[in-house]
Amino acid sequence: MNRLIYLFILLPCLSFSQISVTSNNLPNIGDTAIVSGDYSGTFTAGSPGANQNWDFSTATGTPEMMLGFIDPSTTPYQGAFPNSNIAVKDDLTFFYLNRSVNGLAMMGIVDSGTIFSWQKVMLPAPLNYLDTLIYTNIMGQMDTVLSPAIPSVFLDIPGPYLVDSIVVTFESVNEFIVDGWGQVQMPNSTYDALRIFETLYNSESYLVRLTDTITGQSQWTQTPSDMEWEESRYLWRTNDPSVNWSLVEMETDSLGNSSFGDIQYYAGNSINSIVISPPIVDINKLADISCNGAADGLIMLDVYGTAIPFVFSWFGPSGFSSTSQDIFNLEPGIYEVTITDANGASITETYTISEPPLLTASINQPLLDLVVMASGGTPPYSYIWNPGIAGDTLATITPVSNGIYTCEITDKLECITTVTFNVTNVITDIRNIKHEKKKSAIIDLIGKRNKGEKGSVLLYIFEDGTVEKRIFLE
Repeated sequence: MNRLIYLFILLPCLSFSQISVTSNNLPNIGDTAIVSGDYSGTFTAGSPGANQNWDFSTATGTPEMMLGFIDPSTTPYQGAFPNSNIAVKDDLTFFYLNRSVNGLAMMGIVDSGTIFSWQKVMLPAPLNYLDTLIYTNIMGQMDTVLSPAIPSVFLDIPGPYLVDSIVVTFESVNEFIVDGWGQVQMPNSTYDALRIFETLYNSESYLVRLTDTITGQSQWTQTPSDMEWEESRYLWRTNDPSVNWSLVEMETDSLGNSSFGDIQYYAGNSINSIVISPPIVDINKLADISCNGAADGLIMLDVYGTAIPFVFSWFGPSGFSSTSQDIFNLEPGIYEVTITDANGASITETYTISEPPLLTASINQPLLDLVVMASGGTPPYSYIWNPGIAGDTLATITPVSNGIYTCEITDKLECITTVTFNVTNVITDIRNIKHEKKKSAIIDLIGKRNKGEKGSVLLYIFEDGTVEKRIFLE
C-alpha cells in the first residue's frame, strides 16, 4: 500500500517536466524578446532522450537583438503581406509574421522600402516529445517552353517521348524533430524544456510535359525532388508563460554535431531582467605606439555588467599598474586587466601594444644626384630637402651647389628622421676647373660613353671623383 501511495505521489512530479509547447508560448503584440550571444565555444548540445539536464548557466554576452512585436496595421507595408498579424521593426527593416495555432512563421521582409517574400517557420507549434514536424515552403517557380522539343532521355526519363515544357519549383523544407525533454539551466533561471533538432533543406522539383512520339498523346510527369542540406541547429523551447522565444539556439552540422560550441540565448523580456555577471569586456579603442621609442599607446574599454561598481586591476611592462578603466601613455608590451564586479565575479583580459620599427635613412651620391634610402617606420615616406627648390619632395634631387644638404623624412604615422650630406663635387666657377686633371670617362646624360657631338651635353668624370657638365660646341 505504501509503495502504491508513493507511486501516485511521484507520477505527477515525473510528468510535470515532460511538457507540451503550444501557441500560448508564442509572442503576442506588445511583447519583447531580448537575445544575447555567447561565442566562447564552450557549450555542447548534450544528449537526447527523457529527463535530460542541459546547462547553459554560464552563458555571458551582450544583447544582440531586441525584438519588439507590434501590430502590422501600424506599419506602412502590411498591404504586401495581408496574412501577417504580428510584426517586428528594426530601424528601416520590417519583419512580417503570422502567428497561429501552428506556430510563428515569417511571411516576408521589407528592407529600406524593398519588399522580399520569405516564408519560413520560426517557432513551430504544438510540440511534444518525439514529434516530427515538416513544413514545405515554395520559394519560387520557373516555367520554360522548349522549342524545338528535346528527347526525354536528356532528363533521364526513358521512353519514346519529347519534352516541350518544364516547370521548376524551388522549395525550402523545414524539419523539426523533438528528441529530448528535461530542464535547461539558464543564467537567470531553470526551465522545463523540449529539445528540437531543426534542419533546413533546399529542393528543386521538375514537372515536365511528355509527348509520346508514337501515339502523339501528352501528359505532365513529376520527377523526384533534388534535396540539398542547407543548415541545422538545436532549439530549446519552454512552456513557461514568461518566455515567448527559444531559450537557446545552437548551430550544428548535418549530423547534429555542435563543433563550434557557440549559442544565442534568451536574456529576458526587459533590459531590467538581464543578468550579466561577471562583466563582459569589449575594446572601445586600442592605439599602438605611433613612433618607435615613444610611449603614447592607449587602451580604452567598454564594460557591460549588472553588478556594479567594477574594480579594475592593470599590470604591464616595466612595473606598470593602474586601477583605471582606461589607460594611456603606454609603452609597447603586454597588458593584463582583471575586472571584478560587486558580486565578486571577475574576468581577465590581455591586450598587446605594438610599436613600428625604427625609421632610419641615409643619403648616397652615385654621381651628381643625391638619393635618400629610407627604411623602417610605416611606409609610405615623404621628403623635404634643405636647401632645395620648389618640388624637391622626392627621394632624389640634383644639387646645384656645394655644401650641406639636409633631408627630413616623414612616414605615414608622421614619424620623422633627418639625415645630412656634404656635397663637394659641383663645379660652380669655371676658374676652378683644373685642366690638368685626368679624365676617367666622358658619358652623356643617359650614361653612354661619348666622344662628343656638336650640341651634346656631356659629363666629364675625373679620377679625383669630380664631375663636370659641359656642352660640346665643336
